[in-house]
Amino acid sequence: MEALPQQCLAFRGTLLHTPGAPGSVQVLTEHLIVVDDQGFIVHLAPASDNDSAGLQAHGVDPAAVRVLGPLQFLLPGFIDAHAHAPQYQYCGVGTDLPLIGDAGWLSTYAFPTEASLADEAHARAVYDACVKRLLRLGTTTANYFTTIHTGACKVLADVLLQAGQRAVLGKVCMDQHSPDFYTDASAEESLQGALEVVQYIKSLNCSRLLPAVIPRFIPTCSQQLLAGLGQMAAQHGLRIHSHISESLDQVQFTQQLHPSSSSSSSGSSDAQVYDAAGLLTAKSIFAHGTQLMQEDMELMAERGSAVAHCPLSNFYFGDGLFDVSKALSMGLKVGLGTDIAGGYSPSMLQAQRMAVVNSHALKAAALMYGTWRAHEQQQQETDEQQQQQQQTSKRQRLEQQQQQQQQQPSDRGPEQLQQAEGPTAGSKRAASSISNPAVAAAAAAHMLTWEDALWLATAGGAAALSLQETVSHFAVGMAFDALLIDAGLPGGPFDVLQAAGEEVKQPLLLLEQFLNCGDDRNIAEVYVQGRRCV
Repeated sequence: MEALPQQCLAFRGTLLHTPGAPGSVQVLTEHLIVVDDQGFIVHLAPASDNDSAGLQAHGVDPAAVRVLGPLQFLLPGFIDAHAHAPQYQYCGVGTDLPLIGDAGWLSTYAFPTEASLADEAHARAVYDACVKRLLRLGTTTANYFTTIHTGACKVLADVLLQAGQRAVLGKVCMDQHSPDFYTDASAEESLQGALEVVQYIKSLNCSRLLPAVIPRFIPTCSQQLLAGLGQMAAQHGLRIHSHISESLDQVQFTQQLHPSSSSSSSGSSDAQVYDAAGLLTAKSIFAHGTQLMQEDMELMAERGSAVAHCPLSNFYFGDGLFDVSKALSMGLKVGLGTDIAGGYSPSMLQAQRMAVVNSHALKAAALMYGTWRAHEQQQQETDEQQQQQQQTSKRQRLEQQQQQQQQQPSDRGPEQLQQAEGPTAGSKRAASSISNPAVAAAAAAHMLTWEDALWLATAGGAAALSLQETVSHFAVGMAFDALLIDAGLPGGPFDVLQAAGEEVKQPLLLLEQFLNCGDDRNIAEVYVQGRRCV
């Protein structure tokens, strides 16, 4: 049975959240929020001097109301849309390796480490440390990858039940192209174990713990296993959690295993394979997606599926950058994940920062390529005009062409972009981007702000995990999953400075400073469904 708060809570002060579209933060100053003994918000309104009767009606002594300080505020809890709980024990290791191969990251670190959790005592120690750390970092909800061991998966459920974190979890399933020491013996055994874990999670009768089916990724799952998991998810109304189109080598592996019936394609895409198995649903979330094609994203949006954007690990293993703005514009749901230990930091603050950095990298690539193409097109138009207007001798024309060829960028793709390191080339590209609105607009389309990143870590993640009716923002009827942030913590990671007599910084400025410069020291308290966990 889940542990409930046992008592009502009430706070008076500033609340910030993202209940609307990405990019907008709503500031609620001098508000009163009341949480009942089941952990749900029953009152949220501007505070007044006449709140006593309303508080008593909800069973709250007016004297028990927590009044927040001028540098404190409430924020919705962070939602980690993709995290490998067993890999927590080697966070920060192996970032110099490719994903797949005998000397790759999976073979060197992931598979041996996950195999060690067959020892349930060890599993408990790892999972206890992982869950406590994530809660301390403000992650109130996590979408967990586990291992193939049914016993260890049950241990994680037990740890979560006790610690109070909200989570989606299940058994990882893999029955092919895996090491002999770490694989399910057959599709039947994998399916049986997955169902056993689902039934165990349901038997705990805890609304915070949500079972899921977890095919590791397409190369390690037979068609029989994928189809069986699709049927299980449909029969039991389960969430689905996996990886999709995460690196070039993984995509090529999928295409080799699943040839396409189309002569124009080298093989089926991950999205097509998942869809054929019934695993592309409105309750599905897939990590990474850096190699998703336009038609794959359209198919996922049509099915209502989501992507867990893991910018930090994508920089190391993704062979590309996931375009969040493009995905959202196509109607694709997007959440934000740490991908521990592929991402070396378990902090959702770091994930938010990396999401913004990822968008700047996309902008830079668009600017470089767009500027290069614009320069090439301009040069071509100049050549044509000169050829039409000038009536010169053959010798003059040859000299002119030679001069133009020297000035014209060579058609060598990525090598041409690398030439931007020179100050002259860089200044030319910058000048071109300013004078070419089309190029500037194309670059700006990729951008995310810190407000967008916060939305991904809260409301976006909730929608991606089909939890938008339970968590993500503050409203009557929603569960109270919240962080109490103290921006003025003495000895904290940043300083809030102001001149004598100057008013306290605006809440949005404090929030931005916390998201960019803060850490867990600023997270004074953590609540999940009204229960204080930190």
